[in-house]
Amino acid sequence: MSIIYTGIFFNLTLFERIMLLRPFVQFQGWEDGDLEDVVLAAVQRTHPRIFLQHTTLQFRPHPDSDHVRHVLENEGEEIRVRVTGRSDISEPAWALVVEPDPLRMQEFRIECANDIPHITAATAEGVSPATSNEVLARGHETVVHPFTLTGRLGVFRGR
Repeated sequence: MSIIYTGIFFNLTLFERIMLLRPFVQFQGWEDGDLEDVVLAAVQRTHPRIFLQHTTLQFRPHPDSDHVRHVLENEGEEIRVRVTGRSDISEPAWALVVEPDPLRMQEFRIECANDIPHITAATAEGVSPATSNEVLARGHETVVHPFTLTGRLGVFRGR
């Protein structure tokens, strides 16, 4: 089966997913319920397709490329990404801007093909996660307190 994309894959807990979605949600006064329920309900109203799974390094890479070879040689290795920004909440795709650990990227001899490396957080109904690339090209906000997530290097071959 051919490789659809290479990436950094995250195994986030529900709490981590909620905290990553929280900056995209604007509350309308006091909301009743647990933070998890309130955030998920607010996200479902506008961006029901939640992703938060990976950072794409290359989409549809050539199977014989050095990039694929280097990813497969290091598959499963941990790599950190620093979350430094996010898309505007008015956009149809919400994304978190990330900076993969440059030392690990160099160690693994890999690069990210996206102009702005990111994690697609959620999209409106009918909106492709790839829309995040266009959204971020229009601009994004810097987060006040950057933070780090840990993922694993790998490939996605489809289901």
